[in-house]
Amino acid sequence: MSQELLVNLSIAILLLPLVGFVLMMFFGKKLPRQGDWLETLLISTGLLLSLIVLYQKLMYHHDATLSLNFTWIDFHDVPGIGPLKIVLGF
Repeated sequence: MSQELLVNLSIAILLLPLVGFVLMMFFGKKLPRQGDWLETLLISTGLLLSLIVLYQKLMYHHDATLSLNFTWIDFHDVPGIGPLKIVLGF
């Protein structure tokens, strides 16, 4: 697997619980058994993807660092502080 795919899988791992929460908030009462199976499926998928990323990282990419950083907010020059920006990533 390429490192780009591992980064994309890592993003999916982070977003799966959020997707499950949003789906349960809007459609939980309308689903059979109030959607407990859906949340369990999403969390289990996140676990499976985590194990895949762990295996790939340990076996094939052990010397490379996976990272994704981006500037979320750039305040430019703040009086009394100087340049200020918030960078997010993992």
